[in-house]
Amino acid sequence: MILEEDTVSKTYSVVIEIDPVPKARARITANGRYTPKSTVAFENTVAWRFVERCGKPRLKGPVSITVDFHLRSTQPEQAGRLHTGLPHATRPDGDNLFKAVADSLRAIAWIDDSQIADLTVRKFWSTRGKIDITISEIE
Repeated sequence: MILEEDTVSKTYSVVIEIDPVPKARARITANGRYTPKSTVAFENTVAWRFVERCGKPRLKGPVSITVDFHLRSTQPEQAGRLHTGLPHATRPDGDNLFKAVADSLRAIAWIDDSQIADLTVRKFWSTRGKIDITISEIE
């Protein structure tokens, strides 16, 4: 993980080496609703790694967020390298990937999702999974 903090403009950047996981729909059973374990585990890992590097800034004003998802190719390694860095235009959907990250960082990096005033989500092919997150308070 890499951390950069600009205390003047309240910008937090972190690179998390993990395979991105989209937010799964809540499951409904006879005993109620629950979030699948894989989603919960992913959200907990993202939250823990963000706190480990950036603390809990809980920004109060409007925020700008840029998230770059680097998704591993399912192609054989040699073929996968050929399109590393190119836009990833297949599933999972970028909005579902971001939702998992947003749910991980709400109440840690910012207070409420309504504060998100500027959002950029990008997906790229990669030989290894990672997530680059930059969060800034807009002044």
